[in-house]
Amino acid sequence: MERINKLRQKFDEYKISGMIFKDVASVRWFSGCNAHGNAIMVICQNDVYFITDGRYAEQAKNEVKDAQVLVTESGSYFEEIVKAGIIKKRQRIGFEAWEFPYSDFQFLKKLLTWVRFIPLPNIVETLASIKEPKEIALIRKVVRLTDHILEKHILPKIKVGASENDLAAEVLYQGRKHGLETSFDPIVLSGFRSSLIHGEPSAKIVAVGDILQFDIGFKHEGYCSDLSRVVFIGKEPDKTQREVYATVLDSQNKAIATVEPGVKCSDLDKIARDFIKEKVSAENWQVDDMELGFGHSLGHGVGIWIHTLPRISNLINSLEVVEAGNVFTVEPGIYIPGWGGMRLEDVVLVTKDGYENLTKSSKDIKVLG
Repeated sequence: MERINKLRQKFDEYKISGMIFKDVASVRWFSGCNAHGNAIMVICQNDVYFITDGRYAEQAKNEVKDAQVLVTESGSYFEEIVKAGIIKKRQRIGFEAWEFPYSDFQFLKKLLTWVRFIPLPNIVETLASIKEPKEIALIRKVVRLTDHILEKHILPKIKVGASENDLAAEVLYQGRKHGLETSFDPIVLSGFRSSLIHGEPSAKIVAVGDILQFDIGFKHEGYCSDLSRVVFIGKEPDKTQREVYATVLDSQNKAIATVEPGVKCSDLDKIARDFIKEKVSAENWQVDDMELGFGHSLGHGVGIWIHTLPRISNLINSLEVVEAGNVFTVEPGIYIPGWGGMRLEDVVLVTKDGYENLTKSSKDIKVLG
């Protein structure tokens, strides 16, 4: 109920008397029930409703907290709102614009002609950005499990002749074997393909001398992890590979060491980005997106969503600061088209007087295969 009450405190600010949610993570965050996107919630000033269909009726009645469960017979969650008389005439009902397709919005307007629907910013994302102790414990657990899966189950499978697809499939298999969902499709890229920042695994065979880039994440009880590591295949990295790796690692360490409450998100990004830009300039590496240093933000919040607040970026409002209870990634990288790329990523918790790096996977240079 505490989360619902925090939301209700926003009602006066936005001049609304309730909100509708359909995003799977938002619904689970408020209700405790994972209906895999087959439910909506209506949170009003005095009442809370969880609306699903017969497939999830038993689960909802066992798991839903602090809400009345309604099971639609028609299969339409929105029509159940009308049938149950949940929303009264002339009410202003908010919804988070990002989670509602236009077709759903139009359907709601047609069903509830007497209601004014108000599109709102990401209220839940903001509320959920400061993690509760039990949420931190869940994130800590899934990060620890991700470390374990990579170190004990994925790295031992790496050998010359395996394909990127083989290794990506192993990531998926090990996640399920450990009782986890994936928080995103695994990124496993080798050789020249490792410069593709968000490339998809392919049939490419891992070869001696390759850089092998992993970016993997899992989800446990609704909470996400995110981990990036680099492996060298078959022989010790050459001079340039070592220098690029050391630069990425040093930039990450410098940014993480600066984390504490009140630090600007843009300043964290700038520390890592400027360090890489200076090194790239000095070495004359032909790095993609030279102006930015690396072609993505330094990091992003993790929690019930894999990408959420805070956004550790040089492109956001420079006044946004990190707060105690924030959990986010720090993931600088260097990407050289035709040569390869490297990214290292850890999950960091902001504490009341600094930070804790939740990720424990080794960042020593590894030669495998």
